[in-house]
Amino acid sequence: MARSARGRRRHWHQAAGAAAAAGALLASTTALPEPAQAAPASPWDRVAACESSGRWHVNTHNHYYGGLQFWQPTWVDHGGTKYAPRADLATRQQQIEVARRVLAAQGPKAWPVCGKKAELTRANGQATRAPLPAIGPYVHTVPAAKRAQAPAPPKPAPKPRVQRYQVQPGDSLSGLAERFGVSGGWQALWHYNRTNVPNPNVILVGQLLQIP
Repeated sequence: MARSARGRRRHWHQAAGAAAAAGALLASTTALPEPAQAAPASPWDRVAACESSGRWHVNTHNHYYGGLQFWQPTWVDHGGTKYAPRADLATRQQQIEVARRVLAAQGPKAWPVCGKKAELTRANGQATRAPLPAIGPYVHTVPAAKRAQAPAPPKPAPKPRVQRYQVQPGDSLSGLAERFGVSGGWQALWHYNRTNVPNPNVILVGQLLQIP
């Protein structure tokens, strides 16, 4: 038998109410709070992640040291020896303080690949020419088993055997590598000067190169 019009309206209102209640329950069970987002890494941590996989005390014996892969003369020229003989012997904060001075002098191009990848700028890297702050020398911790032994005298950091050469008309990295007998050829010569020579095919007359 067909329902009366009144009965059909009552049934429709009951169905609509049940659907609304089900929708409210679904909304309450799916509207979960979003997880907190981790704070973004500092630009120097991003540069270090690119240059050295974030290993602040790495020394791979390639003339570049520490988390930001300082070339030894750059470390010396910007006062890094106030903290440690080489960058890999300094703390993370000490390396960053020296890097801020390099950034002020050379800009992000001092890290031609990783600086760009890390979106490093003079502003976000806090470039400064102020004197290095006194934040203490690097202290190397000695394992407990060795503390009773007399410490061996520290060895002086080896100085890279380099010479400076001013680029002349007609020079190229391959020709200079052959002339000076650079082990590893032009690739090694370029890697040694990568801070100032982003493109190995372009060297400028009058530019100073380091010949290992």
